[in-house]
Amino acid sequence: MNSIYEKDPHDTAIIVLVGCDTSDLVLIQSQRTGLWRFPGDRIRAEDIDPDQPHNHDRAARNAVSRATKKRTGLTIEKMKCIVETQRSLGMFYGYVGLADFGAFAPNGDDKNTMIISSVALPFSFMP
Repeated sequence: MNSIYEKDPHDTAIIVLVGCDTSDLVLIQSQRTGLWRFPGDRIRAEDIDPDQPHNHDRAARNAVSRATKKRTGLTIEKMKCIVETQRSLGMFYGYVGLADFGAFAPNGDDKNTMIISSVALPFSFMP
């Protein structure tokens, strides 16, 4: 398959994940840099929907869903794209989403994952 990501493997997607009925947020610590960040990853060939191989948004949504599930055990219930922009290294997709934090179960190798409680969000979010 001629993948949209064979051309530019630097497209990335992140998600600001908010707990259902809470103002809690999830952060993960980068294994490479040690900095705290929102869940996300580079978009990989496995994220491409074979039925829609040129749908960039679908691939980005699949990437954040995959990365979030792997690092936190959480399933994203709803998500909304809030930014899509071209960077020097490729496209960047940013999402906000909802998840049931009762299922929070960080991967055993990823102990550096946390929920920040009672964050005062500067926006109202309902995807």
